Amino acid sequence: MTLSKSVVNSTILAAAIRNLLSHLRRTLLTVGAIAVGLASLIFLWGFNEGLHRNMLGNFQKAIIGSIQIHHQGFFQRPELSRVIADPDGIITNLEQAGITNYSRRLETFGLAASDTTTQGVMLIGMDPQREGLVTELEKRIGIGRFLQPEDDYSLVVGATTASNLQVRLGDEIIIIGYDRYGAMVAESFTLVGIITSGEMGLDSGMAITSLSTLQEMVDLPEQVTTIVISAEEKRIPTLIDELNQSLQGESLEIMPWYTMFPVMKEWITTQWLSLSVHWCRAIYCACR
Repeated sequence: MTLSKSVVNSTILAAAIRNLLSHLRRTLLTVGAIAVGLASLIFLWGFNEGLHRNMLGNFQKAIIGSIQIHHQGFFQRPELSRVIADPDGIITNLEQAGITNYSRRLETFGLAASDTTTQGVMLIGMDPQREGLVTELEKRIGIGRFLQPEDDYSLVVGATTASNLQVRLGDEIIIIGYDRYGAMVAESFTLVGIITSGEMGLDSGMAITSLSTLQEMVDLPEQVTTIVISAEEKRIPTLIDELNQSLQGESLEIMPWYTMFPVMKEWITTQWLSLSVHWCRAIYCACR
């Protein structure tokens, strides 16, 4: 006589419950161990996810933003001859796409000189009114202040650069560089702020002035080399596709942060895979 499937299932369930209740202490200890283990893994996963999000946010808000737009090839070879041809047209496209957190920059190399020594720097002209929409650089000024719209030939440098040049707030720093035609230019700047972030990329090798000042210095009025955009992490791939379609044929490179700095992306991916392996091992051990 063949028993029905429901009868077999009921019999097995009753036997399982009877076995569990007959060794109640062992059952409770096992269930408790599994619960604590899973709770720990969930906490670890959430902590790790929060850490990654916080690190990505700090990484983008430090100076690079979420997305950067340059003339084709500028990121690999930053030269003043590779300015963006129509920055106003790009801004119009951004605003039509609902992107309002953007800022313009002009970037070149120069030599910073004090009364005692010199140091090579990446010279960046930023828009003081809009830079706060894409980065939190102003919050990383530990001594002095950030640039103001009315500033004329003012300069912000990192703590390591200031130490190397042996300068303090109010001191004069001479910046030597080249203009759009390749002719050497030199201007005197007043140090108004020092970045004390503890991040090597910000504290060393960088000098920041206002966009209008640098445009005047290198004879590139109204021209920029970089447009920086801030966006939510999950929206970045969609924005990249939209911008590539709307700006195609403009000889531009539209680069998210993970294309400019792939090592950071790979590190986060490796961390996520490592945590996933631990999850699988814990679940496997719990089910044995």
